[in-house]
Amino acid sequence: MRQTPALHAPFERIERITSALPPPSGRVERSEGRAKQKLSTQSPRPPHQGAALIYVLVCLGISVSLVMTSLKSSLTHRRQTSHLLRVEQTDWLLEAGLVRAHRQLRDDSTYTGEIWSVSDAIRGDEPAEIEIEVTRDDASEDSLIVRVSARLGQQEPENPRRIQRSHTWQIAAAF
Repeated sequence: MRQTPALHAPFERIERITSALPPPSGRVERSEGRAKQKLSTQSPRPPHQGAALIYVLVCLGISVSLVMTSLKSSLTHRRQTSHLLRVEQTDWLLEAGLVRAHRQLRDDSTYTGEIWSVSDAIRGDEPAEIEIEVTRDDASEDSLIVRVSARLGQQEPENPRRIQRSHTWQIAAAF
């Protein structure tokens, strides 16, 4: 069998070109008129360098959430304490209203009540008033009914901080 040289010639040329190529590796050599530079396809940094950054960010996030929770708790405690102090102050106003009614009845037996503004005596800019109403008891001739209402704060629909407390006492008519 006779082989034709024209058929084998292209294959020989391909073999010569592929044999001149270096085997595949991670490094590539280039020459562009300058000295040969070796470029690496691998990253120059250590493989776990980003893990430290993630750890720091997680710790920072936890710290911020703890601080925010503590701040919220502190503000809530402050509001509750302020509210309890205002309720106690309103109770003192009720007691002051009873004492005033008792003194007024001792001085004037026809005393029927009043609206007493005590805003100047209260610390802060909140208005405060005490409403006193004195009536005769229908069941007993020798006793009086004293109704006292104490209000602390503005009388506005959008003011949830307004506190109003009322109490009724039955006292003897003769002092």
